[in-house]
Amino acid sequence: FFFKQKTAYEIRNCDWSSDVCSSDLGLAAALQTGGPGGPSAMTDAVFDPGRLRGGELFWLLSLVALLLLWPLRAADRRSPLAWFEPPLVLAVIFAYYSVAGPLLALATGGWIDRGVNFRGVLDVGWQTSLLAYGGFLLGYGLLPAAAPPRRQRPPFDPGRAWRLGWILNGTGLALHGLSVGPGRLLQQLNPLVLASDLPGGAANELGPFANYAALAVNLLIPGTCLLLAVRLRQPWRPLWPLLVWTLVAAALFTAIGFRYRLVLLLVPLLLLPALAGGRRPSLPLLTAAAALLLLASGAIGLTRQYGLGLDLSLLRGVGAAEVVQAGFGEAAIFFPSAALVQAVPDAIANVGAEPLLRTLLFPVPSALLPGKESASYLLDALARLYGSAPASTGAAVLNWAEYALMAGWPGVVTGYLLLGLLYRRIWNGFLVCRGDPLVQVVTALALAYLYVVVSRGYLPQVVMLAVFTVLPPLLLLVPIADDRRPSAEQR
Repeated sequence: FFFKQKTAYEIRNCDWSSDVCSSDLGLAAALQTGGPGGPSAMTDAVFDPGRLRGGELFWLLSLVALLLLWPLRAADRRSPLAWFEPPLVLAVIFAYYSVAGPLLALATGGWIDRGVNFRGVLDVGWQTSLLAYGGFLLGYGLLPAAAPPRRQRPPFDPGRAWRLGWILNGTGLALHGLSVGPGRLLQQLNPLVLASDLPGGAANELGPFANYAALAVNLLIPGTCLLLAVRLRQPWRPLWPLLVWTLVAAALFTAIGFRYRLVLLLVPLLLLPALAGGRRPSLPLLTAAAALLLLASGAIGLTRQYGLGLDLSLLRGVGAAEVVQAGFGEAAIFFPSAALVQAVPDAIANVGAEPLLRTLLFPVPSALLPGKESASYLLDALARLYGSAPASTGAAVLNWAEYALMAGWPGVVTGYLLLGLLYRRIWNGFLVCRGDPLVQVVTALALAYLYVVVSRGYLPQVVMLAVFTVLPPLLLLVPIADDRRPSAEQR
């Protein structure tokens, strides 16, 4: 779908293909040996790599202080909704990727990836994170907070929302079944049993649009959230559809192996009751949820067999500490992200607006547009960073590294400033119509999707995933919310 019409391809862990020359080893050699401009050149022979230098400590403390700014502001305000504003959600994401992950790697010696020593790029990564979050706050503050509406918008029809949830879930399940075949679909409903141990089914051939069907499984996320939003409004609705669809979605996402889908499913389900009720979040509940999510992420990362389920035998002899550490494994992309920022533009040239052009062409299947090579700009940069295309297979970067690849430091600030403007508009829309279940769903999904935006430094993919995750309820918002005709149920 993206490059060579491979149905299984979706996220960073797949086999990105590229025509980068594998003999281009200059930058990787500098990174490994401490050559001119390489990260290890910043670490002398007497410095303990497990400790922070003064400059690194300064940038780390500056980043932590900025990330604490919005939580402290939320604590000082009376509105419980202040705890769910986008800057605070982004601060939590940055705390994971740019603070906790790197510090854990520093404590365990996990700064070497694919033989490349990234120890010396910590200060660059923290500087870039500081600029990125500052740019987001700047963009978020450029627009004023929403004023109370002059008149109440027409009430949303819960009956239609309930049916829409069923339609989205049914469509996502059906298209995913067409993509993988009915036999494999049944296998994936029990992710604890490896599909290789069961008789499998052949996937249906859908031609150049096969991956549209594969990505449609994300429709289970907004569909399930709609069911919860309606039931929060009307508690007399049956509980079993919500439970069944939540379990089905969680099972499929676990079997497929991409953890971001579980985050996009579970986080909105936790946010919706608070957004609908306007209640302050429960700290013990959030702490427990975060710990369980981290443990689940680590366990899935250690045992997943993409598309086939989990091999739980791999957990034998693995302690809780190893599972927790694996849960932070996702944050390891901080190091190549920082190294890429450091290498631009001296060792790796800026690519300008190429990611924007690739994003526009991205929805067109490769079979219809041969040779489009949507990710060539990023693959080439990663190949130079790691020394060769094969060595960089599966590597990924955070979104601020992609923005730096586009236009250096100004690209980072501009990208996050625009992101802040976008999320201020989303939050203002929620404040104006927060009693609308569909608005609540869109807001909860958008807040959770910040995780994908930050962690996937590949703009074409981020936009395409949003089409199947956030866009469906957003498209339904205007025609349904503005429909003034009462339904039979309302009459």
